[in-house]
Amino acid sequence: MLNICEQKWIISSLTVYSFILQFSPLLIHVLVNDVRATADLETVEVTEGETITLNSHITGVKSDDGILWTFGTRNIRIAQIFKMEPFTHYDEIFRNRLQLDTQTGSLTIHNISITHSGVYKLQIISNDVSTKQFNVTVYARLPVPNITRASHSKRKSSISLTCPVLCSVDSVNKVTLSWYKGNHVISTISDSKTSSLFLPLEVEYHDKNTYSCVASNPVSNQTALLIITSICQPVSGHRLILLSVIPAVALLLVVILVLYWKFRKVKKNT
Repeated sequence: MLNICEQKWIISSLTVYSFILQFSPLLIHVLVNDVRATADLETVEVTEGETITLNSHITGVKSDDGILWTFGTRNIRIAQIFKMEPFTHYDEIFRNRLQLDTQTGSLTIHNISITHSGVYKLQIISNDVSTKQFNVTVYARLPVPNITRASHSKRKSSISLTCPVLCSVDSVNKVTLSWYKGNHVISTISDSKTSSLFLPLEVEYHDKNTYSCVASNPVSNQTALLIITSICQPVSGHRLILLSVIPAVALLLVVILVLYWKFRKVKKNT
C-alpha cells in the first residue's frame, strides 16, 4: 500500500496525475481510499436556474494540495485544482457552468438544471485524504396553479347552492397541490404519474372566506387566489324558483301521460 509521501509525489506530477485521472479512474479511487479518509454528507435542495456553491469548508488550499470534484455514481471527474490552477472543462453537461475557488476548493454551479441532480464528491489530498459529499436535488420551477369552474357531479337533482371549482397544475417532480381556507389546509394531493394534478373544491356562492390554491415542493411554492364572484355566477331568486318548478312540472307531465295511456288501454278493451 502506498504511503502518504508516495501519494503526494504522484499528485505533484501534472502529467502523471492527468493521465491517471483520464485513463485510470479506478486506480485513483484505490489510491485515495487506501488511506484513512473522513466522509461527510450534506444535502442541498435548489430550484433550477439558480446558482449554488458547494462549500469545502477549507480555510486555504496549499500549493501542493490536490483538489478533485467528481459527480454521480460513476464518479465522473468534473473539476480539479492542480498547483493552484483550476480546471473545469471535463464534462459537457457542465460546460460554462462551473467555477472553482482556488483558495478554498469550493465549487460553484451556475444556472443549475435538473440533470445536475446527484451526488458530488470532493476529495482533498494533502497530508492525508479527506472526502466530503453533497447530495444535490434540483427541482423544476413551479407554475402558478390554474383555477376554473367545474361541472357538478351527477345527482338526482340538478339544483345546487354550491359552486364547484377545480385547481390544476402541470405535474413537476415532487409537487403538492393544496386548497387553503384562510391559513388552514382543507384538502391536498401529491405528485402523481399523470401529466397534471387536479384538486376539486365546492364553495357557496356567497361565501366570504378566503380560499387559495397552492402548488409547493421542498424549496418553493406558487399561489393562486380564488375569486368566487369571478369564477362562480350566483343563482338568482327567480332562477332558483324556476329550477325548483321545472322538475315538478316534468314529473306531473309524465304522470298525466301514464294515466292517459292506461285510460286509452282500458277504453279500448271495453
